[in-house]
Formats: sequence, C-alpha cells, structure tokens
Amino acid sequence: MEISDINLDTMWYTIDNGITNITFLINGTIDQNNWTAHLEGSVTLIFYANDTLGNIGSSQIVITKDILEPIITINLPTTNQTIGISAPSFSLTIVDYSLAQTWYSLFNGTHWSDNNIFTNSSGVIDQALWNSMPEGIIVIKFFANDSFGRMGYANVTVFKQSIPGFNLLDFLLSLPGIITMSTIGVVTAVIIVIVKKKRGGYKAKSKEIRRIEEIRRKREEDLKK
Repeated sequence: MEISDINLDTMWYTIDNGITNITFLINGTIDQNNWTAHLEGSVTLIFYANDTLGNIGSSQIVITKDILEPIITINLPTTNQTIGISAPSFSLTIVDYSLAQTWYSLFNGTHWSDNNIFTNSSGVIDQALWNSMPEGIIVIKFFANDSFGRMGYANVTVFKQSIPGFNLLDFLLSLPGIITMSTIGVVTAVIIVIVKKKRGGYKAKSKEIRRIEEIRRKREEDLKK
C-alpha cells in the first residue's frame, strides 16, 4: 500500500473493527494471531495513518477468509430411496467461500462411473448414466472443490427398481367376483401342491395360504347374498 503525507507519523490496521490495532512501518503480512482468531467469511481490513498534526486518514478493503474444504449436504435423494426408470433429481446444500467446481459419480457395485460436472445445486442425474446402472443398490457420490484445491464430498445410497413389484393377491382382488373366486381356488391348490413338494426350491408360508382361503370363502359368501 502507499501512504503519502509530508508529516506522516503512525500507521496501523485492524481486522476486528478496532478491538485490536496493530502498528506497522512498511508493507508486510497481517498478524498471524489476529488472522487465526478471525472466523471464516468476510474480513474487513482497515488501514489508518495519522500525521504529526493529528489528522487521521483511513482506507478499507473486504477480503474473504476460506480455510476449510467445501461442506456438502444432500437433501435429495434420500437414503435408501427406491427410484424407478427415470433418473433421480438431486438437491444439495454446498457451503464454501471460494467454490470452484462440482461433480458426481455413481457406483454400481463394482466400479465408479466417469465424473459428471454440474453447475447448480439442484438438477437431475444424467439419464444415460442412470440407464447404464443395474437394478439394486446404487451409490451416488457428490464432490466439490474450491479455488485452493480443497475437496469435499458426500454420498447417498439409493435402490434402483425399474420394474415395479407384482403383488398376486392385489391383482386377484382387482378382478370381477366370479373370476376372482375361481382363480383364488386354483391359486390355493397350486400353492398347496408346491408346499407339499419336497424338492423344487419353492415354499409358501402357511399364513399366506390361510389368507387366500379366507378371501375365497368371503367372495363365495358375497356371491350367495
């Protein structure tokens, strides 16, 4: 900095609004103890000078202190969320005073995908990338770095299920009464046969059979009314 005064007397500065004033004789470095004590964020640096006549001049500049890596909070998607064929949306909260770049990568259980750069804190995962992911558990990892090269990251685990689950009982109950009654009877018989088989690898729980039988009897009673 340059200070001009033919009667220059004293020069000093402050970074805490005058709580601590530090004198200096030549250009140099801000006092490390004062800098360390200051929190991250905006820092107002004010320089003062007076002359032998008691006149005081000042000039200030606002700078930013950034000593931590970016902090990422994933708002969407949520942990263990089931996601279908459409790529999931994402919403992040990223805190950093000198954020430079953000990107994400997906893990399919064996390897990570290439990095996909994004610029907004919310968006949609690349559809082509999502299509390439298999059914099951997928890890989405978000990254951010700042202008000093510090990197932060956060990840979320989701479940990809492109084909909706099929519930046989719900399907049967959606059919017309007569069809449902006969169909439930056939299904019950088939399940009983499967249970009796010692080989074949299929078993049905007894409570499921009882439930089907109860539904069949109830439908028969409704038809008689």
